[in-house]
Amino acid sequence: MYHYTESGLENIYLKNGFVVTKEDGEEFVNFTNFDGIQQAIAIAICTQKKWMSSAQLRFLRKEFNLSQTGLGQLIYCDRQSIARWEKGEIEIPHLADVMLRALYLESIDKESHVSLTIKSLADAEIADMHSKICLEEHKGEWKVITA
Repeated sequence: MYHYTESGLENIYLKNGFVVTKEDGEEFVNFTNFDGIQQAIAIAICTQKKWMSSAQLRFLRKEFNLSQTGLGQLIYCDRQSIARWEKGEIEIPHLADVMLRALYLESIDKESHVSLTIKSLADAEIADMHSKICLEEHKGEWKVITA
């Protein structure tokens, strides 16, 4: 078993899916499917039958590829609250815990509108939040277009 501390979590162990090599007296670990490991950990966090820890929240935020500010915008919360949750200074509100789990599980469905929204928010700048939205009507249906 390999103690997978690279995740930032203390309780993750890998039975397989890694190769340990030695070079010049140093050990190096290579993973056969790094993204798959990360996703499996996130799913385990989302499906566990206990409230999320601060480290698990940080892990999920990073899996979303969001800053604390970005995650705060996603769940309508300020950056300071996210930082305090991640530091364990205050308890993660149960509603935020449930929402983050649901958002993550929905986000791994590549065809999901939630997934597309989260990906676009991860790359968005605050200034982009006030940019123009252009719409075009065609045969009774409205669509967003590039200006």
